[in-house]
Amino acid sequence: IYNLSTGKDYSMLEMIKALEKALGKIIAYKECLRQPSDLASVYADSTVSAKELRWKVQRGLDDMGRYLWRWQSNNPNEFQ
Repeated sequence: IYNLSTGKDYSMLEMIKALEKALGKIIAYKECLRQPSDLASVYADSTVSAKELRWKVQRGLDDMGRYLWRWQSNNPNEFQ
């Protein structure tokens, strides 16, 4: 199993902003206090992928937001 990632952790706010750009709309959200079970950050280490597959990051968060929205728009019934 290989992790394919940027190796960077993104905040929820950064992800929301990237999706807003992709949608061309403002996303309503509410900031709440962190819950004890919330992780401070989550990201994948793609060192093994880079070494064994010679894989490297080619896209950023904004690109991923656009791709996610395009996929969801083309597959509206996938997650019901």
